[in-house]
Amino acid sequence: MNNGILGGRRQGRSGHPSRLRPADTWALAALGVAGRPVRALLSALGIALGVATLVAVLGIAGSSRAQLIAQIDALGTNLLTVTPGQSFTNGQAVLPATAPAMVRRIGPVQSTAAIGEVNANVYRNDRIPLANTDAINVYSAQTNLLQTMQGHLARGRFLNPATARFPAVVLGASAAAALGADRAGGTIQVWLGGHWFAVVGTLEPLPLAPELDRAALIGFPVARRLLGARGSPVEIYVRASPVSMAAVAGVLAATADPAAPQNVTVTSPADALTTRADASVALQSLFLALGGIALLVGGIGIANVMVISVLERRGEIGLRRALGATRTHIAVQFVTESALLAFAGGTSGAVLGGVRHHGLRHGTALERGGPGAHPRRGHGRRRRRGWRGRRLPRAARRAAVSRRCPPHHLARRYPALAAGVACRQPQRSTVPTTPTAEEAMSDSIGGTVERGQVISLTRRSAWRREYEMRAGERDLGWLRWRPGRRSFAQAEGQGIGPIELATRRRRVVVAGAGGAETLATVDRQRGGPVIHAARGHTLRWDKTARGNHWAMRDQDGTVLTVAAVQGLLRSSVQISAERTMPEPTAVLLGLIGGYLALSELQYKTDLAAAIAAAAASSG
Repeated sequence: MNNGILGGRRQGRSGHPSRLRPADTWALAALGVAGRPVRALLSALGIALGVATLVAVLGIAGSSRAQLIAQIDALGTNLLTVTPGQSFTNGQAVLPATAPAMVRRIGPVQSTAAIGEVNANVYRNDRIPLANTDAINVYSAQTNLLQTMQGHLARGRFLNPATARFPAVVLGASAAAALGADRAGGTIQVWLGGHWFAVVGTLEPLPLAPELDRAALIGFPVARRLLGARGSPVEIYVRASPVSMAAVAGVLAATADPAAPQNVTVTSPADALTTRADASVALQSLFLALGGIALLVGGIGIANVMVISVLERRGEIGLRRALGATRTHIAVQFVTESALLAFAGGTSGAVLGGVRHHGLRHGTALERGGPGAHPRRGHGRRRRRGWRGRRLPRAARRAAVSRRCPPHHLARRYPALAAGVACRQPQRSTVPTTPTAEEAMSDSIGGTVERGQVISLTRRSAWRREYEMRAGERDLGWLRWRPGRRSFAQAEGQGIGPIELATRRRRVVVAGAGGAETLATVDRQRGGPVIHAARGHTLRWDKTARGNHWAMRDQDGTVLTVAAVQGLLRSSVQISAERTMPEPTAVLLGLIGGYLALSELQYKTDLAAAIAAAAASSG
């Protein structure tokens, strides 16, 4: 007898050769994998992590390299820089003043621009301590610097032959952010070298010259006249023909300083970006090796699981062999199971790696605030809840139910509350910026406040220190203290934007939102507080003979009178104008006076409560 073996092939009970169709193979493999789901999941996870690492590394490295190459191509590789090096005496060498003109005479050179060092510091205003320089350098620059660097302006204009002779400054991207200069065109001034300079423009970042991003650029004529700067350049930027870069680099040192060419350093800023691209290739190889190791570990894990599965399923294998399955059928089944695990892990890993790569690319765009960034999230602003949210304030709920006009601060936060309701909302600028101190004190936009006109600060709630500023039926702004913070308040006024008032020891500082610019300071002196406003305008804060009454005076007489009233649960302030003045000036001084009066009123209330508590405890 041959025990059912004919021609070397195993036969079933019917006498026909045993066969395993492909459809049955995949069904058996799926049943085998599903029978042990936890083991299958862990096995596929190793493959998924390896494949995800490979896909993410390849995608991220390829995208980064493509961006660097595109950046290099856009900026051009034909830029050279000439800087003074070290002399033989270990001192700093100095380039001749004629070096830019000499370099410009080289045939393949297309354009040159130089910057000179200025021994000065720049501050937001003249009240900032001298040590707080924010690491901003001041350079004198030629008027063709922006054209040579192929840079772009974020706002305003660059120096020209006219503005280079006057106190005008152009700020780099990082310098403008550090100084809070969000506008240009001369509307903002900075304190530079003991003089006021108007900000006429701000630059976009310059990848080939990062030293200019944190610099303030002024003209050579005004630097020599006002700041006593020398005319020798500290760096020369040279644009040359791309086909003659090596030849130009070879003669630059001798041309810039014929007397001491060994003291001249010639570099190419594009080399740094190229080196960065080469470094990204090395990192890509490293991460690919790590991904390959993870993939190999995942494959070994699947092989180990298959060996254990064969040992555990010997009974199943024997039963199938008894029913007519061949060794090949058993081997195909287990190989198919391992292939199914590898396919599931590889597919999920590829999807995970692609999603990670996509998220990293868009995350970078969000951080930059560039293309692909959410218009609000890309700049760090939090999304506020809708007016139908669960945290709707009580005043907003009352306004929504009664269909009345909500308070203007709630209407701004929940615009849907004011939809369909005839209410006046304060006009807000499309560009929410805080004006300078000069604008806040002298701008007449928005009308004037006549002599004898009364501005009131009325408390909205008995539980929160929030006050609404009104002049008759007009909303002029608001003033509120944060809960638990008696020395810090926020306010907003018509024509001056959002401001902050903070008490620091014996001084009250009034600044724009975020502390970008100081609008005024109040110094507590022996003779009484003194208010230092814009353009050297000084006012005294005097207490009158009547109760809680104060007067704000300057050298010409009384400007404002402030009267505070403390009720049982609520307090209010009445501010009376003693002369005609621009409305932004009256609003700013009124907010300062209200802050001082209400702070002193709160101090008296707390002192009386402490005395009463001490008397009660002693009695």
